[in-house]
Amino acid sequence: MAEELGEPIKYGDVFEESGEVGRKLIAQKDAAAMQAAESMAIGNVKKGGPAALAQSAADINERRGLLPHDAVTNVTSHDGVAISKEEVNGQQVFTEAIGGQVMGQYVQPPGTKLKSPSDDVPAEAMTIGQALEAAAGTAGDKLVDQSDAAAIEAAEIRATGRGQIIAGGIAAAAQSAAAHKTRCFQV
Repeated sequence: MAEELGEPIKYGDVFEESGEVGRKLIAQKDAAAMQAAESMAIGNVKKGGPAALAQSAADINERRGLLPHDAVTNVTSHDGVAISKEEVNGQQVFTEAIGGQVMGQYVQPPGTKLKSPSDDVPAEAMTIGQALEAAAGTAGDKLVDQSDAAAIEAAEIRATGRGQIIAGGIAAAAQSAAAHKTRCFQV
């Protein structure tokens, strides 16, 4: 409905959330934080999951000029994104929440194994440059997308300990490339 009226898309328009979180606009950095959390917790961004939905909404908000690309709400910057996992009847149930409000749940059926991001990483320590080189080697000619950029951003933040990406740094370049790809391949 919000898209038809040209209004900004808020969390409450996409998720079953009517409280404080539901009234906040969905920003690019919020979607990136959700993607990074999903990538770290379950090994990838779930197609049609909360992070993917948030990314779509953030893209629309940005295209409409309602939020700049580097905008972030206090929902993710202050309260953060949390993904919890519990076992129910032999199945792993993941719950994704922002600011304490549940945005989505998904189930991992028994007998299937989640691929952890650390599965491909050697046990010995490596620099962020080595990690990026390894990722580039496996990606081949694949263009950078938002989930790649979110993972690079999370790695840069952990590596620098600054709590944010470096202006003009690798994560900023990846975000720019992903945004450019999104604009170029819109149908």
